Amino acid sequence: MRRDEIFFHFIICVVCRKKECKSHEACYDQREPQDWCRLNENQSWTDKGCYCDDKLHSCIIERKNGGKLEYAHCAPEQGWKCPSK
Repeated sequence: MRRDEIFFHFIICVVCRKKECKSHEACYDQREPQDWCRLNENQSWTDKGCYCDDKLHSCIIERKNGGKLEYAHCAPEQGWKCPSK
């Protein structure tokens, strides 16, 4: 997926607030959205973790789902809990 396609394929996390950023360091207190905490068999993390997207200027995270990249806004680490199954 090209970077300019992110806007059309972006998965918006409704529960979390977008954190604006100008550097990757600003995203160190963030983690994956709570509904992403348990991966299915066909899903995996990329090696990036939460990072500052240079076009969106917000903290995002990536995962692979069936070989395709998905993007979501990161969630604050403080108070974060993985919901029970």
